Amino acid sequence: MNKPIKILVIAFKFPPYDGIGARRWAKFAKYFAQSNQELHVVTTNWYSTGRLGWEKDIQDQKIKIHQLANPVYWLQNKLPSLFGLIEKITLSIRFKVLKQYDEAHFWTAISKSKIKKIIVENNITHAIATGPPFSVNMMLAKLKSELPNVKIIQDLRDPWIDDPYYLQRAPKAETQKQDEINMLNGSDAIVSATGSLLDLYKNKCTNGKVKFELIFNGFDAADANKNAKPSDKIKFEKEYINISYFGTIGAGREHQLMKFAIALNKQPMEVYEKFRINIFGAIENEVDEKIKKLPIVSIFNFNPFMSINEVQYYMQASQIHLSINSEIYPYAFGTKLYDAFLYRKKVMLISPEGELYSLLKENNLGYVTDGSSEKTSEIIQQIILDSERQKSNEEITNEFNFDKFSIQNLTQEYIQFLEQV
Repeated sequence: MNKPIKILVIAFKFPPYDGIGARRWAKFAKYFAQSNQELHVVTTNWYSTGRLGWEKDIQDQKIKIHQLANPVYWLQNKLPSLFGLIEKITLSIRFKVLKQYDEAHFWTAISKSKIKKIIVENNITHAIATGPPFSVNMMLAKLKSELPNVKIIQDLRDPWIDDPYYLQRAPKAETQKQDEINMLNGSDAIVSATGSLLDLYKNKCTNGKVKFELIFNGFDAADANKNAKPSDKIKFEKEYINISYFGTIGAGREHQLMKFAIALNKQPMEVYEKFRINIFGAIENEVDEKIKKLPIVSIFNFNPFMSINEVQYYMQASQIHLSINSEIYPYAFGTKLYDAFLYRKKVMLISPEGELYSLLKENNLGYVTDGSSEKTSEIIQQIILDSERQKSNEEITNEFNFDKFSIQNLTQEYIQFLEQV
């Protein structure tokens, strides 16, 4: 057995942070610790509730968590009623006056020396920064000159300067483009969560010594709960084909959902009445209100936030999981996709053609549409045919290797990669 690696991870978004950005390293931290690696995590002092439940994944005492204070979040916690007004003012100052890149820019500036001290005092050999926010990646790359013997790994979950939403408000866009290249070239290794993203960064990097590795977000088999109970308010009726989406619908995905609703609305009543479309999560831009004005509103169920236990029940009870990529993010693998893989459920993907589109289509893991009415109509008919041929909630039984998306297995791949860096 190889000697444990002394690893430091800078994860600005980490439990109890209540957003999806905390999930990847909450899960990897859990399995790194179970693999007896020496793991230190640097994060900030979130005053969140931890409602998503990932705090249970980081209870292992082998995970050494260093919370470095962020005055902004301290103020938010102490003066919540005043903070909304302050935030509007400071947001404008942060981007327009101070030219800060993102929410962690100030935190990384005041935390850099402390992070360096943690690395030195704990004899860290491998330092990983996970972004976004990307100012943590930029800061770690700059530390390389001060800590030349420490291996610097950038764990990149999303695109940086190529994100159109970010680019719309990015200060110093041209400077950031060069900073992104400097970050890539100044690191020892780049890890990304999808193949398309990895290729994007690989094509920008001009340092031939940098190593690249694909490590998906994956599913945690420990999350499976066969004893999960439903909500008293929501009942799935077996005579319908239940297609369910789990998570927030925004950043352009809401427009794809609207196109799907319009395509369903064009079907005869005897066709669309076979379905129930269940949305578990918030929807941006009031698209749910627009759908409620369509004749097919009766087949849509819009559900509020519910407990993790209840969500697990509906993930298992749904015949098909709905996954949506906006037109500007065709490379994305929605995190909830991996819950479909966990339960061996078919996926209906609405997305421009891309990596995930090809994966599902080539391996017969569900149904894919680019969002056009013609293509969507075709898969609606196919879903009905498939439902008539087999038990409606039957799991996928083909030979596809779902275990390659297990976080426990992905952790071993990550460790093996770190040993080679």
